[in-house]
Amino acid sequence: KINIQRVMEDIRTISSIRPEGSVGSTRFSYSEEDRWAREYVIREMTGAGAHVWTDSVGNIHGRIAGTEKEKSRVLVGSHLDTVRNGGPLDGLLGVAAGMEILRVFQEEKIKPARDLEVIAFSEEEGSNFGATMLGSKCLTGKAGLEELKRLKNDEGITAYEVMKKFGLNPDATLKDLFKPEETYAMLELHIEQGQVLESSGASLGIVEGIFGMTNLHITL
Repeated sequence: KINIQRVMEDIRTISSIRPEGSVGSTRFSYSEEDRWAREYVIREMTGAGAHVWTDSVGNIHGRIAGTEKEKSRVLVGSHLDTVRNGGPLDGLLGVAAGMEILRVFQEEKIKPARDLEVIAFSEEEGSNFGATMLGSKCLTGKAGLEELKRLKNDEGITAYEVMKKFGLNPDATLKDLFKPEETYAMLELHIEQGQVLESSGASLGIVEGIFGMTNLHITL
């Protein structure tokens, strides 16, 4: 059984670090606030017995080995970055849930059949460079080195340069690519952005479809 107070402490701790004078949670990827949150997550996952590493663009992975090596892994997680003045649960709840699963498995000496990998994606919200889900796009081959060198923040600095300055190695994006056959499923606990669950009195909903966004540049 999970320890809900421990999960809430994760959320309170990470949400407490924000730029001076900001409202809500402002934690852009590759900022000092992000670095602090990363250190916390890495420390907690390592303490829960996971093998932890950060890939070329900053996605954090924490894996515990399954008993059946021939089976593909299960991913659990979400993202650590926020929009400006965002809510404390968006993204972070999914990462905190993954960390708690690792802790409970360690405490109860549970050995999953499949490898369990908790992941915290970077630059999911697109607050830096105006491109959402950049960390996961790099893992799935939807974005690569060319796009990292093209995308720029408000100061005109490319994503590639920002990542390098942050201590990452974006030149190695190809070595981190996910192969579809290596992943059995991904689970993400996330807040609902509306009030359907609250109105119906339900505590949990299973997503059957999601909103898809398309950006078009049109020249007339």
